[in-house]
Amino acid sequence: MPRKPYLELTYRGQARRLGAMAREALARFGLTDASRPRLLFHGENTTFEARAPTGRYVIRVHRPGYQPEANIRSEMDWLDALARDTDLHVPRPRVGLDGERVQTITVEGVPEPRHVVLFEWIDGARFQKKRRTQSDFHAIGALCARLHAHAAAWTPPEGFTRHRLDEEGLLGAEAIWGDPRQIEALTPPQRRLVTEAADALQQKLVAFGKGPDRFGLVHADLHTGNVLMKGGVARAIDFDDAAFSWHAYDACVCLQHDWRAPERAELLQAWLQGYRGVRPFPQAQVDVIEDFMMVRRLMILSWLDQRRDNPKLREILTTRLTPAIEELKAYMRR
Repeated sequence: MPRKPYLELTYRGQARRLGAMAREALARFGLTDASRPRLLFHGENTTFEARAPTGRYVIRVHRPGYQPEANIRSEMDWLDALARDTDLHVPRPRVGLDGERVQTITVEGVPEPRHVVLFEWIDGARFQKKRRTQSDFHAIGALCARLHAHAAAWTPPEGFTRHRLDEEGLLGAEAIWGDPRQIEALTPPQRRLVTEAADALQQKLVAFGKGPDRFGLVHADLHTGNVLMKGGVARAIDFDDAAFSWHAYDACVCLQHDWRAPERAELLQAWLQGYRGVRPFPQAQVDVIEDFMMVRRLMILSWLDQRRDNPKLREILTTRLTPAIEELKAYMRR
């Protein structure tokens, strides 16, 4: 009997097919004695955990059409440099038996080859699942600053390439996650609002500028799900979205989940104190965080709209759209 097409599968069904790629990856990285991969999350990419006598690992199966192989190699270059140059705890990429850190794998039932990488596990409590405190945000501000400081001082190897999340990469007609003006689910009035907001925000980003004091290589996805806490120290995982962008955009991503919380001002000040204990973060950059919050809202909607291939992300779009539109209305009325 013919297998059901991949795009018609449920969330779990798709993850099971991709699990076969994870198993093949373990063999290619010389971990034939590892446990059966356990699904962590099937979203932007699909990640699995596996345990072996040599340690605990994360397998990342990349979705097609997002990061080219050269970009993934460049992510590994920065992670290797961070591990070599700092005492930050970051995912350490493993090298396959063929000497390559990126493996390209094809399995039956998945319609295209996928790039797969393997990292050593990072210990820590998921920040996403704990009550967040000012001391946590102080630690995350310091982490963000140390990543920015390393990137500013580091000379990447020849061929290093990552996306640019600038005014075009975030909001343009060829934006990395799609043009928000073209989101399929928008009603005509919503589309007019989104178009007006995206145009205005693009102009603000251009005016803000891209000097080295405010723009450079950043993590770009340091939200609560990508921070682990251990002993009061913040640890970053998932550098897949690392890109050339604004430092204030990175701050926005760190703060986004608590931006409307009653204690927002206190959490922002804690983050700033942590960051400024390492390097400057001028008031001019603080002043644009609210603008970047709206940029991020539009980018997330575009990303969800682009990911209709994933059943869970289709559901999330239906719940996120109306609140985001209401936020945009309030922002544009200011």
